[in-house]
Parts: sequence; C-alpha cells; structure tokens
Amino acid sequence: MPDWTKETQNPFSVFSAVRAPPQGSPRPPSLPDSSMERFLFHHYTTHVAKIMMPYDHPFNPWTKQYPAAALVCRESRDQALYDALLAHSAYNLSELYGKDCKMLYQATRHYDKALQKLLRKTTSKISDFATTFASILTLVLVEVYSGGSAKWRQHLQGANTLFRTAQSEMSGIDSVKTSVQSMHIILIIAQTSKQFSVDSHDPLPDLRATSDTPEFGFTIGASKDVLQCISKITELGRGIANGTPINTMMEELRSMKDFLEDDHTSQWMNKGRESNMLAQHQTLAFISATKIYLHRIIFNAPPKAVQLSVSSTLEQVLRFCKEDRQNNFSIWPAFIAAVEAYTEQDMQDAEKWLDWSSSFGMGNRTVIASVVREVWRRREEKSQLLDLDKGLTCVDWREVMSEHDNDVLLV
Repeated sequence: MPDWTKETQNPFSVFSAVRAPPQGSPRPPSLPDSSMERFLFHHYTTHVAKIMMPYDHPFNPWTKQYPAAALVCRESRDQALYDALLAHSAYNLSELYGKDCKMLYQATRHYDKALQKLLRKTTSKISDFATTFASILTLVLVEVYSGGSAKWRQHLQGANTLFRTAQSEMSGIDSVKTSVQSMHIILIIAQTSKQFSVDSHDPLPDLRATSDTPEFGFTIGASKDVLQCISKITELGRGIANGTPINTMMEELRSMKDFLEDDHTSQWMNKGRESNMLAQHQTLAFISATKIYLHRIIFNAPPKAVQLSVSSTLEQVLRFCKEDRQNNFSIWPAFIAAVEAYTEQDMQDAEKWLDWSSSFGMGNRTVIASVVREVWRRREEKSQLLDLDKGLTCVDWREVMSEHDNDVLLV
C-alpha cells in the first residue's frame, strides 16, 4: 500500500489528459466491458480526480494514491476500491452526457460490485484497512455524484464506525491519514446541513486524530482552524437547540468571533503553505462563509446582518472562476453565502456560480441549485406576506432541505 502523504510523481500522467465531455454531450462510447473499464479508469484519473480538489495540488490523493491502490487490488475478490472508482467515474460521465442510461448502467454495475465486495469482508486487518476505508469513503462520493440524497450518510456512518473501532490500532499509520482526514472533513460539513433536534445523538467528529496534522483541510480549500471553528459552531448550535443558555457560551463565541475577525488569512498564507491565488480565494471564502454560519446558527441573524460577508464570499467565488474555470470551487462557502443572498447583485453573482458549478458533472449540484432558489422564493413570498424587507426575512435552508428530502452533502 503506498504512502498517501508523500509527494510522488503521478504514475498516471503518462495518459493523455483528455478534456471531459461538455455537459449534455449526446454520444458516450460503445465499448466492450474490458475497454469500458479502461475508459472509465482513464476518465477518473484525468478528470474526476482533479475536480475532487478545488485547485491543482501535488498532494491530491485522488490523482495518484487512490488509483494506484485500486489497481493493486482490482483482481481481489474482497477489495472494493477499483469498482468504487469506476462507479464514481461513470456517474460523473452520466451527468456530463445528460443523464445517459448507458453510463448509469455502468455506474450501477460497478457500485453494486463494490458494495458486494465490502459486504463480504468480515474483518479489517491492518494490512488492508486503508483500502477498505478508502472504498467506503469513495462510495460516499459516488452517492454525491449520482445526486442521491439518502445513502451517503449511511456509508459515512459506516466509515466512522469502522475507524472508531480500529482507531487505536490505526494511529500513526501513514496510509490511513489521508482517508481519515477526508472523513473528518466530510463529517464536519455533513453536520452543517442537518437541523438540530432534542433527540439527536449523532456524534460530532472526533478531531483528535487529525488535530496535530498541519495540512488538515487542504483538500477542501480550508485551513484546519477554520474547519474546527465550523465544527464548534455546529456543536454550540446543537447545545442551544437542546436548551443550553446562550449566555453560558459567550466566552467561546467571543473567541470564535475574534478569530474570524482577526487577520487569520494573511497569517496562514504567510506561513508559506499556499501561494496559489486559487487557494487564497478558497481560504478567504471559507472565512467569510464561516462568519455567516456563526451568525445564522447561533443568533438566527437575518440576511441583512451578514450581507457584507455574503458579498465578500461571492466575490472570492467569482474571482476564482475568472482565473480558472476548469477548477472546482468548494461548495460549502459558496452555498452558505448563496442561500443568504437577497440583494439583486448578490443573487446575480450567486446565479453565476450556480451555472458554473453545474458544469462539472456532479449530481448534487443540481439539488443544491434547487435548494438555493427555493430559499429565495420563500424569502420573497414571506417578505411580501409580512410586508417585511427581504434583508430582514429569515429562511432556514436546512428546513428547506428537510422538507424536500434533499439531504445533500455540501462538498
């Protein structure tokens, strides 16, 4: 099993980098099974793997480590990573080809094969834990690309349970670190889209396994500190929903507010970790969006109270897009800003992002666009009914998701 944290030469760079078909392209190739597998694998390494991160990065684990591990175990009866990657690729192509039935068949076929292989595994030995773990996380992302709204949480819960069961044995094993970090990022983001309830017992991610890892968060375009801040806001919001007085949280809230208002971004950038302008746009957007999240979740602040942060976030999104339309801006900060947009300019900017975002072949983007527009529709309707300025009209996008059964992962 390769080390998933070291920078290495990409073994798949020998393949010609083909541009993904434009969305809605009418004719996918007709190939026999073995050739189709090669076609899907090639598409994964040259397109899907690259858009798994918001910008090119030498440590992108999906461009080399995951494909390399998948090839090593592709003939194994109980190793699912190879089929999971092919399913991931086929769902992406299905979206790019306009919900193509041929690619949907390939996606379902490999998804089922991956699932059956995982179900056959009764143990997770140290030697193959990393591959099994990566397979489960890949199935989470397969569900995201398919646009499905239910099963990804089940796979995520399975990955978390597997990790917690074997955590003591896995600590310090380099080949697991990348997947554990990915899981914790997904857990943090996944918790932000659920409404809080008094009977909720879903565990928040245990970040101790990654808290000492400086690069935690880079795959989504955020710093470790910002992701931990998002997780803490979710925890405090859940506490409020369960009856904890907000005045008991004031010290923590003040500390988070100071952190977000501080010149955190320049401090992080000046450490030399990222000079890439695309990375800087991502980081700035995450900080602005976290401010929005804090005020909405803790204080139920109206859109007018976070309008400057909304504009700031969307400005970074569009700057990113202008500099490189081939890279895939992370959904979470853009979405958190878009659902609070109410001025004509901010809504226009959000629409530009939604249109651009739909071009990558990710099924969850269609669902996300529908949620954003439904929030806008409800805000308009509510403001007229109450004769209230739209900037003072709160609409909880988590409630919209829940009512429409759109439990979508914002990555």
